[in-house]
Amino acid sequence: MRTNNKPVVADPDGHDEQLGLEIYHAARGGVLARSPEFERKKLGTHTVEVGLKCDHACNYCSSNALYRTQQIFKRIGRTAFTPGFAVIDPAAADTLRKQVRVLKPGDVVILCSKTDAWSPLARGMNLGRECLRILLEHSPAKVRIITKGAAVREDFELIRKYRDRVTLGISITGLPAHDAMVRCVEPNASPPSVRIAAMQEAGRRGLRTFAMLCPLLPGLFSTEQDIRQLLELARTWNVEGIWAEMLNPRGPGIKRCVDNLLAAGFGQQAMALNAIRNIEHRSQYGWWMTRTLQQLCRELGLIDRLHVLNYESSFAGWVRRIMERDTEGVVWL
Repeated sequence: MRTNNKPVVADPDGHDEQLGLEIYHAARGGVLARSPEFERKKLGTHTVEVGLKCDHACNYCSSNALYRTQQIFKRIGRTAFTPGFAVIDPAAADTLRKQVRVLKPGDVVILCSKTDAWSPLARGMNLGRECLRILLEHSPAKVRIITKGAAVREDFELIRKYRDRVTLGISITGLPAHDAMVRCVEPNASPPSVRIAAMQEAGRRGLRTFAMLCPLLPGLFSTEQDIRQLLELARTWNVEGIWAEMLNPRGPGIKRCVDNLLAAGFGQQAMALNAIRNIEHRSQYGWWMTRTLQQLCRELGLIDRLHVLNYESSFAGWVRRIMERDTEGVVWL
């Protein structure tokens, strides 16, 4: 008799009705890693990750392309690009505790670069606070927090206690007027209005901050005034640096964003976003975005803090050659 060799697909460890996601737990051998990519971006030397697929469920997320070969996705029976589920590591803080002593005084740890430590699931497991506490209490490294979760404000006292070693960047992907549109593409992240309010509070408290304007989506940020508002906000937060980039086109993310925007009635924004699937249109938007950021940062006295992250593969050769005439504040990757 022939046996069925079809692999057994793992059942989810839970289902979150509010997030609309099936939840899988996956312990990793290591959560702290050296990151040449983030060194090139001038953001940090190491990263800490608390999972493999974030429950913020951002439709455009390019991390799925980086994690697509992980064994957990074979066990789940889905690709990393499939929507509707999240993969988190409940033991991330315990694993970090075993690794943390490799860090040195000159290191800067990104918490987190690909999976958010203050997402709803991670917050429920206290992963952001615990990982931050371990890094600060058991290593001499500095920490740069990147999150779309405004719940990080609950840890402002811990951040203030180690003010000289922590800088905060709550990623801003829209203005308050964009809350409904952003929810279409970042369904479980804090709305832009709430993130901006948290950054304003951080600034008032005297915490060290940087601006993470990533990604700047066409349709939301397609005029000089749109970007000026972001930069004027960043100036009030007394940011130490400004990092900005357009949407990374890896994987099916742009199409998913377009479909969701169309379904919600945001046709104009959907078409602007859909256009950058074409490299010529993407090049033109990236060129305009970069020049606008440079111009406004010079006007506002922020050019020394600007880092526009541009991937060479996202630009046509002729556009790259023109942009190389003015590279102030630009990081080519």
